[in-house]
Amino acid sequence: MRRLLTYILVIAGLISGGVQAREKSARIGLPADRTIDLGLIDGDSLQTGHITIRNIGEGPLVITRVFADCSCAVPSYPHDPIAPGDSARLSVRYDGRGMRHGPFLKILKLRSNADTPLLHIFVKGTIRRPQKK
Repeated sequence: MRRLLTYILVIAGLISGGVQAREKSARIGLPADRTIDLGLIDGDSLQTGHITIRNIGEGPLVITRVFADCSCAVPSYPHDPIAPGDSARLSVRYDGRGMRHGPFLKILKLRSNADTPLLHIFVKGTIRRPQKK
C-alpha cells in the first residue's frame, strides 16, 4: 500500500510539474565499473555482495525492479524512494551450488524513474574447484 501511494505521488508530481519535473529528475550514481565482485567462492556455497546506489539528481529516485539474467543471482533492493543526496544498498545473493568451477559474470538489470531508466550492474567471481578428499 505504501509503495502504491509513493508511485501515485510521483506520477502526480510529474503530471502537475510539467517542465519542472524534467529539471528535478533523479539520477543514479554508481561506481564507475558497476561491478559487484564476489571474489573466490567455494563450490556448493552461497555468497552475498553489495553495491551502493546514490541519488545524485534533484528528484526522488524510485527503483521499480531489479532482475538477474539467471536464477542463481537473487537481487534485493530498496523499495522506498531514495531522496536526493541519499544512498541505499543493493544486494545480490549468488548461489554457486551445482555450478561448474571457474570464473562467472552475471548481469543485473535495474529499472527506475531516473534519467537513465535501465542500467546494468555486473556480478562477477570465481567458483573454486571442490577439494578432493
